[in-house]
Amino acid sequence: MKNAKRILALVLVCMMIIPMGISSFAAAMSVSTTVSANWTALAAKYNKGTWTPFAPASNNYQLKTDNFTFTDVNGGIQVYTPTYSQLRAGYGTSVLASKATTQLDGLTVAFSADEFDSMVDTAGAGNTIGVIWSEEPITEICGGYNATDNSWSTGNYTGAIAYKSGLRNLIPVQENQLVGIPASDKDATPNGQALYIGVAIKKQQADLAPIADTIDIVYYDGQYINQNDGQVGYRWTFTARNHPDTPNSDYTACSTRYDDIDLRNGLTVNVRADDAVGYIVNINGIDYYKGTDVGYFPDANVNGYSAKFDLTESLVPTENYLSTMTAAQADINLSGLKTAGNGYVTVGAVSINDTSTAYYSHRCTYTVKSINGVAAANWAGQANGCAHSYAYGWTQAANCTQPGGDFYKCSTCGAIEIRNKVEATGHTLAAMVEEMGTTCFRGGLKSQKCTVCNCRPVVEPIPMIDHTWGEWTVTTPATETEPGVETRACTFVYTPWNEKCTATETREIPATGTPDPEPPAVCEHVWGEWVVTVEPTETIAGVETRTCTLCGETETQSIPKTGKDWKITFDPDGGVMPEGVATEYGINTGDNYKTATGIDYPVPTLDAYVFDGWYWDAFSYTLTEGDWNDGYFAVAQNVDLVALWSEDPNWDDGTTKITGVNNYTVTIKNMNNIKEVRFAIGTYTTGSQVKAAAQNVTMDAATVAKYTVDGVMTYDLPWVGTYTFWVRYTDGTSVFLYTDVADIAPYVTSYGVKLTVNDFGEGYKDAWLAKGTFNSYSEIKASTAFKYQASATKLANYAKTTHDFTYTMTDPGDYTVLIRYTDGTVDVIHHTLTVTTPVLVENGLQAIITNIPDIRIIRTAYGHYTDVQSIKSASTVRYFNNKTAIKDAEEYMIQYRDEGEVTIIVEYNDGYKHFFYYNVTKKVPTVVQEGDTVTFGNLDDMYIIRYAAGKYSTANNIKNAPGAMYKKADAINENGEIVISGLTTGRWSFMVQYYDDSFNFYLLDIVVE
Repeated sequence: MKNAKRILALVLVCMMIIPMGISSFAAAMSVSTTVSANWTALAAKYNKGTWTPFAPASNNYQLKTDNFTFTDVNGGIQVYTPTYSQLRAGYGTSVLASKATTQLDGLTVAFSADEFDSMVDTAGAGNTIGVIWSEEPITEICGGYNATDNSWSTGNYTGAIAYKSGLRNLIPVQENQLVGIPASDKDATPNGQALYIGVAIKKQQADLAPIADTIDIVYYDGQYINQNDGQVGYRWTFTARNHPDTPNSDYTACSTRYDDIDLRNGLTVNVRADDAVGYIVNINGIDYYKGTDVGYFPDANVNGYSAKFDLTESLVPTENYLSTMTAAQADINLSGLKTAGNGYVTVGAVSINDTSTAYYSHRCTYTVKSINGVAAANWAGQANGCAHSYAYGWTQAANCTQPGGDFYKCSTCGAIEIRNKVEATGHTLAAMVEEMGTTCFRGGLKSQKCTVCNCRPVVEPIPMIDHTWGEWTVTTPATETEPGVETRACTFVYTPWNEKCTATETREIPATGTPDPEPPAVCEHVWGEWVVTVEPTETIAGVETRTCTLCGETETQSIPKTGKDWKITFDPDGGVMPEGVATEYGINTGDNYKTATGIDYPVPTLDAYVFDGWYWDAFSYTLTEGDWNDGYFAVAQNVDLVALWSEDPNWDDGTTKITGVNNYTVTIKNMNNIKEVRFAIGTYTTGSQVKAAAQNVTMDAATVAKYTVDGVMTYDLPWVGTYTFWVRYTDGTSVFLYTDVADIAPYVTSYGVKLTVNDFGEGYKDAWLAKGTFNSYSEIKASTAFKYQASATKLANYAKTTHDFTYTMTDPGDYTVLIRYTDGTVDVIHHTLTVTTPVLVENGLQAIITNIPDIRIIRTAYGHYTDVQSIKSASTVRYFNNKTAIKDAEEYMIQYRDEGEVTIIVEYNDGYKHFFYYNVTKKVPTVVQEGDTVTFGNLDDMYIIRYAAGKYSTANNIKNAPGAMYKKADAINENGEIVISGLTTGRWSFMVQYYDDSFNFYLLDIVVE
C-alpha cells in the first residue's frame, strides 16, 4: 500500500506544479547575446563607505550583481539597475565597456529619451550618467586579486564620492591599481590617456522629468601625483557653467549656479578636437569650452604638476572669471593634449537608491541608443571622419521626438544619413493620471504621459485634502474656575511612502463651575467593554454587546461556537511527528487548515526515509504545504492524512555499500580502514573464490586510496556483467558486495577536429575513423580518403580507465566511426566535425586576424610553410599565445616591417589549424614635384605627412626640426591628393606615414624661380 501511495502522490504533485509555478527575477546579472558580442557588461551593488567587495561577510560589503539586465532593444542597449528594495540598500553601478576601439575625435554617444527617474538623492548630491573614452579598456570596477598575499585591490570606489562623480572613479588614483586604465610611470610621458564626460541629474526634477544641472569633463594623461593624499593626475578638468548672473563666491554649492539642461528628448554627447583648446565637448547641441561657459580646474602649476590644487596660487583673477574657481579660455593652453589613434568607449550610470522610504521604488533605466550613428548593440568600433560611401539600410517611421525616413549607412564608418526625411510626430498624450498622491500636508502631482514614448511632458499639482482627525484627548484638565484644553491629532498616513501627518488641533474645555455645553448633534461614541449576551455552544454561535457611555447606543458581534464540525487526523506511518504537534485537530467547514489548527504544515521524520507529503485517501490526493496554507479544499468531512515515505538515497548507516553504477563507473560508500579489495565477474561467497576467478583484480590499501575521496571510492570497471566485490578491513573482518554493469552503446562527440568515441564497450576487435560517409568496413577499406585504425590493444588501454577514445583529425567535415567486435557485429556512427574559421584582413604591412574565439596560438614567419614543425624551426618565426598577447581578443593585428610572403598559422584549442599566405606590401605614395609645390597621391589609409627644411632621415628628427609642419588626412582634396606649396628654395625632407606603419622618406631639392 505504501508504494502505491508514493506513485499516486508523485503523479498528483507533478500535475499541480504546472499551474502553480510563479516566474521570478533572474538571480544574477543578465546580458543578451547581441549585447555581449560587442560589449563587456559590468554591474555592481555597493554600500556607503569604502566599497570593499571581497571583504569578510561580516563587513556587509559583498559585490552583488542581482537583477541587473543589459538588453538589446531596437538596436539600442537598455540597461536596468535594480530598485533599493532589490539591492537591499546601497547604490548600483551599471557599465558597458566596448570590446573594440574607435577614434576619440568626432565620437558621438546618444542616449534615448528615458525617464532617468532613479537619479535622485535626498541629500542633494546629483547622480550621473557618464561616458569615458580611454586608450586602455576598462574591464573591471572592483580591482584585482593577488594570489601571493591573498589580497584584493579595491580601487577608488567609495560611497561618498562615487555618486557625486559617477564613472569618473573608474580612473585609478594610485600606481598599480587595477581599476579602469593602468597606471604609467610618474614622468612626463603621456600614457593611458582618457576623457570623461559626466552629466549630473538634478534631484529636484528627476521624479517628473529628466533635467541635468552639471556637466563634468575631465582629461587625464596618465600621470600620477602625490600618492599619499590620493590626488588624481588630471591634466585639466572643467565643469559646465551657464549662470553668469549669479556667480559663485567660492567653490561651494556649485550645482546651484548651473542652468538646467533638458534631457526629455534624450542625451547626445559629441567630442571633437580643436588645435587651440584641445577637446570640445558638445551636449545636446551646446559647446562647452569657452571661459564664460566653463569653469576650469587645472591641476598643473608652472613646474608641470602640483601635489594638490591651490585656489590662491594657481589662478590669477581676470575680468572673465565667474568666480575664484573659473579661469578664462585664453589663460589655459590645452593644445597638444589631443590623443591620436583609437581607444575604448565606456558608458554607464550610477544609480542612487536612497534609504529614504520616499525613494524605495526608484531604479535606473537608461538606453544607449547609438555610437557614431550606429545602433549601440551593433557597435564594433567603426572608424569615423571618413569620405562616406552610403548605401540604403532601412526605412523607419518617425516617432515622437526622432525623425523618420530612409536611413542610409556608410559602409566604411557606419555613419547614418536620413533621406526623404519625415519630421518627428510629437507626443500623443493619454488621459491625466495621478503620479503622486495628495495628502493633508502636501499637494500631489498628476501628469499626462505620452502613449507612444512614455515621456511625461505635462505635470500639474493636485490640491491638498482635509485632515483626518483622531479623537480628542484632554491635555490640560479643566477646574472649577479655569478652562482646560483638549487636543486631537491628524491620523493620516501616506502609505506608499509611510509619511505621517504631524498636524494637531486644540480646543477649550469649559471650567467645571459653568454649565455643560449642548451635546453634539451626532454622538462621538465612547464605547464600553464587550459583554457576553448569548453564550456560545458546540453547535450555536454566541453574541457579545458593548454600549456607548454617552448616548447608550449598542453594538453587537458574533462569538464562534465552541465545537468543531470535523477532525483532522495525522497518521505518521512509522515516523515521528514534529515536537508540539498533536495527531488530531478540530476544523470547521470552510476553515483554512493552518488557521484552524494553529500549526505550520507538519513534516514528520523517519530514519532512512524522506517525507513525500500527507496522503488524503478520500480524494486520492497528496496535500502539499501550499494546500495547507491556502485551505485548498472546502472541508465537509473528517480528514484522515497518512504520511508518504520514499527511501533516502543519502542515508548513511555507517556500513560499506555500493550506492550506484553509472555506465561502467561504480561508487562504493564508507571505504574506511581498508586492507584490500578483490573483484571479479560472477557471484561468489568467499575471498578465495574471487581470487581464483578469471580476470580477477586485487587492489591493496594504497591502490584503493587513489580512488577514494572522503570515504567514497569511484572506479571504472572494464567489463559488462555481474560483479562480486570482497572488501577486507584492517581488523580482519570482510564484506561481500554485488552489482550489475550493463552494456552501453557507443556514441561520438567532437570538439573542433578532436573526435571522441565514448563508451565503446567491450568485446571489440578494432575501431576505424575515416573521412567521408561509409556504411560498411569494405567501403572504408576501399576508400583512398583519410582513415585511422585504433587496434584492440590501444582500445584496451582506454577501457581500463575511461572507455573513451579521442583522436585529432586534420580537417573538419563528415566522418564515419566503425567499431568491429569479435563476435562479427559492427557499429557504424556518422558524425560531422565543425570548426571556427578565422578571417584574414590584409592591410599593407599589417595582417589582421578576426573571428578567433577559443584560440590557442598564432604563429607567423617569412616564407611558405605547410606544417607547424617547419614554421617553428624558421629563423623569423614569431608567436602570440592566448595567455598573453591574444587573451580574450576579438581580433589580433600582426605588424610586419619588411615586404615579402609570410605564412600565418592560427591554431585553436579544439585542435584545428588554419593556414594563411600573405604577400606583405608596403604602402607607397606617388610624388610629383613642380617648382615650389610637391603633390602626394595614392593616400588611402594615410595617417600623416611631416616635412621640414633640411636633411633628416627619421620621422622623429623631422618632427622636432625647426619650423616642422604636417598634413593629416583631412587635407586630402577631392582628387585624393595632398598639395604642399609655397616651399622655399633649399633641401626639404618629407615623411609619409600610413596607419599600417608604412614609412616613406623623400629628400627633395626645391628651387623657386
